[in-house]
Amino acid sequence: MQNDFNDSKELQMKGIILFASLFFTFSVYSADEISRVNDVSHQKIKCGVISVARVDATSDELLRLLSSKSDALGCRYFSITSFESEGNSRATAVVYH
Repeated sequence: MQNDFNDSKELQMKGIILFASLFFTFSVYSADEISRVNDVSHQKIKCGVISVARVDATSDELLRLLSSKSDALGCRYFSITSFESEGNSRATAVVYH
């Protein structure tokens, strides 16, 4: 009985460690949004303009899509230039290294 409890605890700890490492990995590789208030784009190198569109997407979904597209280009930051999240949802952003 004690062995089953220890095995269960060990499995639970491995799950927690795996989740934490995956969360850290995704947060490290995800592009960050630069706000206009704290605009540091003058310190970054512009690498292009991106746009995303999806019917009835939430704001969070659009932000994730912008971040993913920025990552795919090898860019670390993005600054949103337009954003509409009702109906025909779409967003554009300037991306920077």
